[in-house]
Amino acid sequence: MHTLRARIDHMSQRPFMGRLLAFLNGDLYPLLFAVLVLLSSFLGAELFLFAFTAIVIAFACIFGKSAKSVLVPMVLVVYGMSWRHTPQHPYLSDFLYRTDVLILIGVFSVVAFASMLFHFFLRGADKNGGGGLTFGFLFFGAALLFNGLFSGSYVAQDGVLGALLALSFVGVYLFVAFLLREKIHVRYFAYLLLLASAIVCIQTIKQAFNIAFFISAIPSMRNTDIRI
Repeated sequence: MHTLRARIDHMSQRPFMGRLLAFLNGDLYPLLFAVLVLLSSFLGAELFLFAFTAIVIAFACIFGKSAKSVLVPMVLVVYGMSWRHTPQHPYLSDFLYRTDVLILIGVFSVVAFASMLFHFFLRGADKNGGGGLTFGFLFFGAALLFNGLFSGSYVAQDGVLGALLALSFVGVYLFVAFLLREKIHVRYFAYLLLLASAIVCIQTIKQAFNIAFFISAIPSMRNTDIRI
């Protein structure tokens, strides 16, 4: 493992690789990733976003001494889902229930998870020493995973979506507590939360101006003659 780490570190010292890793650890990268997330939510380009996320995580975990940049997609990528692909009313899309979509999401998730495990074994244990909320977060993840299990309308795809939700919430904590090898300044994490809040705010404003959404969602407005 020491020889492999030395070879990877040697490759990482090349000018292009060094600049790319420095960019991923900088403050501009989270902002640009947030823009990609926002565009994905507007254009329905989730699969492209998920593929890009898997590539970024794999690159950062394999070649980077720090996996700090992985925290960015872990916090933001969940907001890349578009309204047009949501299974909720009034869209009722089957996008997340399609077998091909679930397979692709599964592949991207495996690539990301395997890359993080590789980073852990290559670089060793983290400096944060775990956390006292581990069991609480694990129970929270189990609640998300098994939510609706005994419902008559429960289908196998619901378990997959529950697992993705559990990973998106619990994964951030487990990553910071056990995999991240450096202390993350509270300002950086606050920066990511600010970007996430901005994404949700912009998405909400956009949706508020979607008159068709309100007509479909509010029964009393369906027969209302709205002229613009």
